[in-house]
Amino acid sequence: MKILFIQLVSILLYTTAAVCLFLVLLNRSLILMRDRRAKTVLILVTFAVFIGLGAVSGSCLARRPWIFAPLAVLILVLAGEGRRA
Repeated sequence: MKILFIQLVSILLYTTAAVCLFLVLLNRSLILMRDRRAKTVLILVTFAVFIGLGAVSGSCLARRPWIFAPLAVLILVLAGEGRRA
């Protein structure tokens, strides 16, 4: 049961970090694309890929040293947002 809980926490952390990276990518480049029909589809597909990669990475890398990677991403995003504010 403890391993399942650690794996779920890891999946949550990796998925949260992936969403933060998606939002940075969305803000920097995807929003600036010219408006076309494919823009919405590209944004949704990119979102699904980021969520999927976050969940798969979280389930595969649920061991101790790899849990700090999403935490580092979240801290960097938080520091960047704090600097902008």
